[in-house]
Amino acid sequence: MKTAVIVAGVLRHCDVSSLSWKFPVDVDFYLSTWDLTENVYNGNTFYPIDEELKHLEHIDFKHIHIENYRRFYQTYKNHIGFEMSRVFYLISKIYEHIKNLNYKRIIVIRPDIWLNFDHFGFIKMIKSMEKNTAYFSSRTTGLDLSKDYSTEYLEEHMKNNLKDFGHVHFCDDHFIFTGTAFEKFTKIWPSILFDSRRCPHIHLFKFFLLEKKVKLLLTYSISTSINRAPLTEYQRQEMPVNLYNIHTVSKIYEQQCRLKFPNKNKTFEEIEEYFKNN
Repeated sequence: MKTAVIVAGVLRHCDVSSLSWKFPVDVDFYLSTWDLTENVYNGNTFYPIDEELKHLEHIDFKHIHIENYRRFYQTYKNHIGFEMSRVFYLISKIYEHIKNLNYKRIIVIRPDIWLNFDHFGFIKMIKSMEKNTAYFSSRTTGLDLSKDYSTEYLEEHMKNNLKDFGHVHFCDDHFIFTGTAFEKFTKIWPSILFDSRRCPHIHLFKFFLLEKKVKLLLTYSISTSINRAPLTEYQRQEMPVNLYNIHTVSKIYEQQCRLKFPNKNKTFEEIEEYFKNN
């Protein structure tokens, strides 16, 4: 059974996260990213991805797609859904490359994600997936996904909880699709450009639950953590890189650097300035 792993998004701290990408089944790796990355939690400093790519040399990618961010930005920046559309655009570019390669399972992960597997459970899940299904392992909706909620109930739920991240947002760190489900998922681009919600997590809620494009199931055979610290920080703190230290080291690093989520309007101003000077 052919399985593809698509790493899609901004390359950041891959020297740590990629050490965990040891899947219990045979997979083909694909990468779709931008030619720029940024210290998004520390001043929005933009820089080329050369060093980040070096951190991934131990991964045998079947294909690497590097998109010109300046061209993408200048083409789509005036669309209301531009900000939330970016990763879906990257995923669509890789889909064009693999759509005729007959992959039965497609796993999509973020570049900064640390993976932890229940090997037996993961293999069993991969082998037993039904058509038009997707798996994820995060309870971020505040709903019991084993229940079949009506569209009216979900619309009311979303309307009443838009400001509550945990109730109407899906984490975007990983999904596991069958081939047919992934094909539908890739069609989020380009319609997402015209979505006024301006948040990819809410759009995922809409895709999986409101529109019910694919059947979504929970799995406990994989868990994830987002890493926000470089390998040098683990070495400085004299902590081994593993699941138990990801959160601790990232938190210390955030406090040390006074990291915080960027002001989105400021980010757009800074990328405009970067393009003027480079």
